[in-house]
Amino acid sequence: MKKLASIVSLLFLLVNYLPAQDSLYTRKVISFLTSSKCNGRGYVGKGQQNAASFLSGEFKKAGLLPLGSKGYFQPYTQRVN
Repeated sequence: MKKLASIVSLLFLLVNYLPAQDSLYTRKVISFLTSSKCNGRGYVGKGQQNAASFLSGEFKKAGLLPLGSKGYFQPYTQRVN
């Protein structure tokens, strides 16, 4: 019972001291990904490439390490039509 109380107390402390979500940053990301520069993130007009480049830059800014030989990118294919 003491162990459970300790875990609950620790979780309570963590939840109360974790930084809140940055809504301005979130709006910035959503605004870019839904902008005309990304063309609906589709393959027409290089929208998917613009979105991928933006997200790659955000990953670098966040200090995430690239994985594999392609860095932040992974090959993905999908049939069209």
